[in-house]
This record gives sequence, structure tokens and C-alpha cells, in this order.
Amino acid sequence: MSFLKSIRQAFQSSTSTPTSARHSPTLSVDSLSLSSAPSTPTTAHPQHAISESDLSSLAAKSRLSSSYDKLSTTSAPILPTTSHSNPSTPPPSIQNRTRAPSHAPSTAASTLSTYSHSSPHLPTEHIVCRICEESIRAEDMEQHSRVCAVQQEFHLGVWNLDKRLRKLGGDVAGLVERVVLRDFEDDLWEWQRGRRGVEGLEEKIRAAADVDVNEESPKKAIVKVEKILGKVKRYLEEEGKCPGIDREVFEVGRKAVGVIEEKLVLLRQYHDKR
Repeated sequence: MSFLKSIRQAFQSSTSTPTSARHSPTLSVDSLSLSSAPSTPTTAHPQHAISESDLSSLAAKSRLSSSYDKLSTTSAPILPTTSHSNPSTPPPSIQNRTRAPSHAPSTAASTLSTYSHSSPHLPTEHIVCRICEESIRAEDMEQHSRVCAVQQEFHLGVWNLDKRLRKLGGDVAGLVERVVLRDFEDDLWEWQRGRRGVEGLEEKIRAAADVDVNEESPKKAIVKVEKILGKVKRYLEEEGKCPGIDREVFEVGRKAVGVIEEKLVLLRQYHDKR
């Protein structure tokens, strides 16, 4: 009986050994030569048994990978990937989000426009005109010089003509005393008429000199001077009807007509240039 028990125990111990141990190959020269060669991937033998710890670790890994996949798919959406030649350039979607609208003004432009409307004008440089001695802005100096030169030439010409007319008027006033009664054959009426005519000539010459172009427009000044010139000419036409008046009065009158005509020409030229 003890012999049978020992045989049964030996049989049970031999059957309880794992399959991997029963099928483990024996080392030989061929196996050593093969092991020295580079190993190639081989599939596990279907008869090899997997331990319980290996199964539990594989199950844990599969649960972890599945939970990670679920988390990645639900939490972060997958963005479409596009190939860019320049890696520093962001994708179009990011460019659209970061690019400012085209109609929005830049900060520098808006600041400049605000400054230009709110800040006072910068002081401009002024230059004193050498003709009229007035302070003129530098950017207007060229145009002012042309206009000022024309005006100054005109006023200087008028001033010279008026000066000559006043001198002629003074000459006529000195000739009034030469109109005496005896030259009219004691005809009081003719003497008074001759005297009033000479005094009227003086007044007309002085009136032509007193036409001020600074207070009146050139057009009105032209009309006034034309009327005065017509009256002086009508008086000179009566030279033959006044034998008692000194001939020098009519000579001064003719000189005054020439000066008045010069003033009239100057007024017309100035009026045409305006």
C-alpha cells in the first residue's frame, strides 16, 4: 500500500507541473548557435499558459486606454490639420480670430485725428512786407507781394497826380486877383461872371484832386473824375467869349485837363486789373 501511495504521489506531482516546464526545450549546440544570431519576432506558442497576474495587468491597461480615448473625444474637439509651408504662420482659423477688423481705425490714426481736432492750430510764421510794412503769413507772402506791388504803384501814381492838380489849383487861385473890373470895360455883370468862372475852374481842379480811391471803389472814382473833366473842358471852350480874363488862366486849365486825363487812365487800368 505504501508503494502504491508513493507511485500516485509521484504521478500527481508530475501532472501538476506547468505546461511551459514540460515543453521547455533542452539546450543544445544548435540552440546556442541560433541564439547567437539576431532574434526574429516570434508569436507566442498557443500552448503557453498566461498567468493570472498577466491577465489582470492587460485588463487594467485596456480599461485605461478606453477611458483615455473617451476623455479625449469628449473634452477636446479634433481640429483639422493643414500643412503650412511656414511653421511660424498660424492656421487660417487662428488668423481670423486674431486679425483686427479692416474698418476699425488703428490706434495711431485715431490718436492723430483726435489731436488734430482737439489741439489748437500751430503758430504760423509771419513776415513784414517791405512795400506796405504789414505783417503777412509766410505762405501768403508771394501772392501778397504781387498784389501789393500793383496797389502801391497805383496809389503812388494817384498821389503824384493829385499833388500836381493841387498845385495847378493854387495857381488858378492866384490868378483870380488878376480879374479886374477895368478889363471888362466897367461892366460889372461881365466882371462878376468872369471872376466866378475862374473861381469855378479852381474848384473843379481841386475836386479832381480830392477824389479818394481809398474811400470809394475805382468804378465810382472813374465816374466822378469823368464828370469833372467834362466841366473843365466846357469852361475852356469859352475862352474866346471872355476877353477880359487873363490868358494864363486858360493855360493852367489846359495843363489841369492833361493831369486829370492821366488820373482817369490810371483809374481805369487799376479797375481792369482787379
